[in-house]
Order: sequence, then C-alpha cells, then structure tokens
Amino acid sequence: MRNVFQIYADIQTLPFAASRRNWSDHDLIVITKIEPNGKYGKAYGFSVRDGEPNDHLSYSNWKKDMELPNVGSYQWRLIEIPEFRLNELIDEFYDGVAKRYGFYRPVDRKDEWIADMLGLEDDN
Repeated sequence: MRNVFQIYADIQTLPFAASRRNWSDHDLIVITKIEPNGKYGKAYGFSVRDGEPNDHLSYSNWKKDMELPNVGSYQWRLIEIPEFRLNELIDEFYDGVAKRYGFYRPVDRKDEWIADMLGLEDDN
C-alpha cells in the first residue's frame, strides 16, 4: 500500500482515483489537485460510491475546501478509471454535490483565455 502522494509521483497525472485498502472498488476518491510538500502535502477532491459523487467526507474538514483526509497514510491503492469517466465524475460532482458546499468548478486558464479572445463574458 502507498499514500496518495506516492501514487501521484508514480503516475504524474491528474485527476486520478484511489481507494483505501479496506474499501471496495466501488468506494473511492477522485483526486483533482495535489499540493506537494516533501513526501506529503495536501490533496483535494471528492468521494464516489457506486459511480456517483457524494459527500461522504463531509464529516471532516473536507467541507471547507475539498482537502481530502488521511491521504498521507499508507493505505491507498490506485483505481484504474478511464480519463473520460474521471472527467464525467468531476462534472457530476460540480453539477450536484459541490453546490451544497459552495464549491465552484476551477477555471481552466486556457478556456478563460479563449473566451477573452472571443469577447465572451463569464456568466459566473
């Protein structure tokens, strides 16, 4: 078993999914952001059960800024999910659960630049 930061160091891509050693493959977290600090750091994302994003982690400080708890512990395993499905889960999360906690979809700087070039205004 590894911690989330070791998994990220191995795959070097975001987003990715991980599950704790004692969780089924149907219970996982989707990691959308990593802020490394040496061997550890902070990881952000959300939980998923049976293919649906949820707020299982709301018992923790997660509900403040989506920082995932216990990601530095050595009990995580990578869950292989196709990139398109990870992106669908992220969309589903921001279209549903995220709204309850005031979380907003991060702005993709490339999309923002294109909108500026086309003279489009942000609806947010």
